[in-house]
Amino acid sequence: TNHVWKSRMTLETTFRLYSGLPSWFNLLGHFGQWTPEEGNLQKKYLDEIGSLHINAFDAWIVDPPIVHDSSGNPHLDLESYPSPSDSFISVYASHIQSGMISMPNPFNNPNISSPSEYLIAIENSLQQYGWQNGRAYIYLWDEPAEANYPEIIERAKLVRRYAPSLKILVTTHFVPELEPYVDIWTVVINQMDNPSYPSPEIYLEQQAKGKQVWLYVSCMSHGCTNEFDAGTPDFVIDRQSSYIRSLGLMAYLYHADALLYWRMNNMHANYPARDAWNEQWNFTGNGDGTLLYPGRPGVHGLESHQPILSLRAKAIEEALNDVWYYRQMDKLPNKPAWWSTAIHELVRSPTSWDKDYSKYQDLLERVGNYLNENAP
Repeated sequence: TNHVWKSRMTLETTFRLYSGLPSWFNLLGHFGQWTPEEGNLQKKYLDEIGSLHINAFDAWIVDPPIVHDSSGNPHLDLESYPSPSDSFISVYASHIQSGMISMPNPFNNPNISSPSEYLIAIENSLQQYGWQNGRAYIYLWDEPAEANYPEIIERAKLVRRYAPSLKILVTTHFVPELEPYVDIWTVVINQMDNPSYPSPEIYLEQQAKGKQVWLYVSCMSHGCTNEFDAGTPDFVIDRQSSYIRSLGLMAYLYHADALLYWRMNNMHANYPARDAWNEQWNFTGNGDGTLLYPGRPGVHGLESHQPILSLRAKAIEEALNDVWYYRQMDKLPNKPAWWSTAIHELVRSPTSWDKDYSKYQDLLERVGNYLNENAP
């Protein structure tokens, strides 16, 4: 039975998934080589995932170079390099309608001789395009070891000095030494509410200080080298749909500001030796790192090159939308007696949660019906 609730829903959820989507991988997945269609193809992918409340990082054609204005101030050439149609703005930024924009990491590009000057150019560009108020971030380091902390701090100090408008993201649990430098703690979900790692209360304290906390879904859930199954949710094909749907309630319970997933098109890079339509095995999980399929003319009745959403990508959209409804319950002056019990019956921790998908749908129906009658 379909219901039309009278409660007003926002057109843009504030809760999003951030994921990698290299344009080069998309090209390989469709053509097996470079073609001039790279920019147009990437725009199609970004629009497709944008409709699901998913934002990409590392999704522009090439890192934009520095140019200088009439006063000699450095900016990034965001509109004309490598061409107007394939520029950072045209291909990437103009397709990020809501949420945060990822900026190039100059420390990871060997062709950038002066990261400091590049950061100054980023800051000037953020001011130029109105992205300075918490709109942009830099993915500074991925899953660092303790030995990496000194270099992270060194890099972060440069970001703070030369591009202070950038939010600094590091995929790590809370580390006291890094606290002055990290704006977005991106915590592998296996390490949240785990006795061996910082407690959830620490992340609430960080959010009270203005920082963000994202939950990171990774191959650690099923074992990156097939060594274990942690029992935490992930996006591999073999799982029940509840592995994805539960993430909405989990994110709500831990007050996460967003989710992060490492990549959406990883298998595309292996075409034609391995085609995503026929083989998805990666990091000991079918579909790990690939949530889209390369739609090619002549394949499955298609007539043009286009991204094809997986059922898992649509399930992610459901989980992201669930968070909006759960947060509407928080806004009620008087919550129903069943609310706290209902959510904790489904999710108790990242490793202890109900696998029955229908129960998450039933909860959404119950929440929607309640909001329909009680929301202002």
